[in-house]
Amino acid sequence: MNVIATSPSFSKNKTLQKEIYKYFPNAKLNLDGKRFDKKELIEFIKDADAVIVGLEPIDEEVLGCCSNLKIISKYGVGLNNIDLEACKKKRYSHRLDWWSK
Repeated sequence: MNVIATSPSFSKNKTLQKEIYKYFPNAKLNLDGKRFDKKELIEFIKDADAVIVGLEPIDEEVLGCCSNLKIISKYGVGLNNIDLEACKKKRYSHRLDWWSK
């Protein structure tokens, strides 16, 4: 599985690096702390099966360029940067009930 983390704070966390590389040795992390514009974001994640995003906007255009993408994970709070309607159109599902109990 091709896992890519765009979030600089996730990518630079040594504990999280150790864990992700343990399960996904070929994971690609944003170790430079880059803040991506849309074109750069698409280029960075276009081959991903799973992404770990922070503040990057995930919209219909981004999803349309990532044909392998199966999992979108949010590192941080809120989902306002992820277009859930676009995800539904692409047949992604989301589970939000774990934290509301």
